[in-house]
Amino acid sequence: MTGAMDQITAAAAAHLAALERVHQDLTGMSVSASTDGGRVTVRLDATGALAALDLLPGAGRGDAARLSQLIVEAAADAARELCARRADLTREFLAEFDDTPEAQGTADAPAASNPYPVRPGRHTDSQGER
Repeated sequence: MTGAMDQITAAAAAHLAALERVHQDLTGMSVSASTDGGRVTVRLDATGALAALDLLPGAGRGDAARLSQLIVEAAADAARELCARRADLTREFLAEFDDTPEAQGTADAPAASNPYPVRPGRHTDSQGER
């Protein structure tokens, strides 16, 4: 391989390794949040689904409506934290590889022609409806 190809291959391998690391971090993520003085604890998995609900004695003071509200509050807090952590990981990944073509000066290059132009009767709108 030439020096340029070696550089391209090394850069691609670094990007792939970083992407695999971020994917593993994202899919292994879980977040917990508590309310009611720690008597209600919710844990969400990487997808935001409820993975665990721990209730200690006295949670919600025996009031079902209050308990349900406390569970929802804990879940909402955990969901916000999960979103923030995902955003941080994504931001770090993108900052690590700030070598997009635009950054390298191709923003003014002519756009490639579309080899598959829209045929009459086959166009869909932005919602995918015909």
